[in-house]
Amino acid sequence: MTKRNKLGKAFIILGAVSLFAALFLVLWNKYESDRAKESADKALSQLMEKMPETTISSEEAQQLKDNGSLTSDDSYIPTIEVDGNLYIGVIYIPAIDTELPVMKDWSYANLDIAPCRYYGQIKNSNLIIAAHNYATFFDRLDELNAGDEIFYVTVDGVCYEYEVTQTELIDGGNSYIMRDNSDKWDLTLFTCTWSGYSRVTVRAVLK
Repeated sequence: MTKRNKLGKAFIILGAVSLFAALFLVLWNKYESDRAKESADKALSQLMEKMPETTISSEEAQQLKDNGSLTSDDSYIPTIEVDGNLYIGVIYIPAIDTELPVMKDWSYANLDIAPCRYYGQIKNSNLIIAAHNYATFFDRLDELNAGDEIFYVTVDGVCYEYEVTQTELIDGGNSYIMRDNSDKWDLTLFTCTWSGYSRVTVRAVLK
């Protein structure tokens, strides 16, 4: 076999391996996404059963807080336990037809189940929520535009309505910027790009 033939065969083998690896990655991502959707749907169903049937607006909640009917401790985060995990609320994004439970604390294990609170909290108007870029999670965040609505309902039944102000890409190595600037917006959502090098970041303010 000539050197040219050997080289050509090597390229064919390399191409086949690359194609197989790409196919495996696509199938694995779909498997992970489907598994995450199953976990999130199950958690959402159980969470909704335990949450109050009637919700109140953030303005009504503030009035109750001022009257002493709700806790005034801004460090307190109400939670509901589902299958050993603590959840703090439900996020609904109509523009991308997404409704998901939100876990209290983020970890890589928790991110495989549902979106997680990455930093801050709702009462301090600096909540940051992170989620994987699964098709059933935050994959479509980059489709959101200024003016789109986001609804977040806490487990104690308070509904917060937000309006998207901007969508941006933040370098993955500069994720601290997301936290340091979080006080400029009432709500931040983010997820990784498929390359993993950047973060699709959505900023929103309370309406």
